[in-house]
Amino acid sequence: MEKKYNILILTASHPYKNSGIVAFDLMQSLKSKGCNVEIVTNTKLDQKFENTLSLKGYAQDVYLRIKYRLLRYTRKSVVSNPNYYMHDLNESKNIKFGKKILKNIKTQPDAIIYLFSNHFLTAYDLDYLYAHTKAPVFWYMMDMSPMTGGCHYAWECLGYANECGFCPGIYSNNKEDQTHLNWQNKFNSIKNSNIIPIAASEWQYNQLKISSLFKNSKKYKIYLPIDDTLFNSTLAQPNIAIL
Repeated sequence: MEKKYNILILTASHPYKNSGIVAFDLMQSLKSKGCNVEIVTNTKLDQKFENTLSLKGYAQDVYLRIKYRLLRYTRKSVVSNPNYYMHDLNESKNIKFGKKILKNIKTQPDAIIYLFSNHFLTAYDLDYLYAHTKAPVFWYMMDMSPMTGGCHYAWECLGYANECGFCPGIYSNNKEDQTHLNWQNKFNSIKNSNIIPIAASEWQYNQLKISSLFKNSKKYKIYLPIDDTLFNSTLAQPNIAIL
C-alpha cells in the first residue's frame, strides 16, 4: 500500500482570505495527490476550518496588535523607509511558536512548508522544527524575506547577495547593522538544517540563485497551484473588440 505523506503547512496569513488563500490552494492540491495536510496559522480565525489550527486566541491577538503598534512607533527613527516593508527588524532566536506547534499538531509531519512569515517563525524556529521532526522544511517564497536580513522587497538593493548590511531600508551606513545580524542568525540556523528555499516565479528564482544566504542550499522553482475549476482556458471570456 502506498504511503500517505503528512504535510504541515505553516503560515502567518489567514489561509482562507486574501493572498493567504495560497495555503488553502496548496492544501487542496496536496490532498488531491493523496497527502494528509494540516495548516497551522498565527492569525486569528473567525470560525473553525477542517485540519486548520490557529495559535492565536482573542487575548493574544489584542496583545500582539498593541505590541506591534508600539514597536512601529518606537522604530520610526530607525526604520523610516516603508518601501522595504521591514516588519520583523529583529529576527533573534524564538522557539515559542516552534514548541507550541509540535505540541498541538495531530500527526508527525513528513515535510513542512512555510509560507507567509510576518511576525511568526524565524529561521531558528524552522531549525528547531527540523531538529525535532527530521522533516525537510520547504521555505516557499511569498516575497523576498526568506533570503534577506529583514526586508520583504529589496527593489534595487543587492544586499541579499552580500550578507546584507548598509541597509537602505533603515538608512544604515553600517555593515554590521541589524540586517546583517539577521542574516547571520538565519545563516547559522540554515547551514546545518534541511531548510530548502522554493521560488514561486522565474523572477524570484533568479534572485535566489545569487542569494548569499542560500548559496550552498538546494533550491527549486515551483509555481503556485491554482484551482483549475475556477481558472482555465475553457472558462475564459472571449475578447470584446472596442470599435
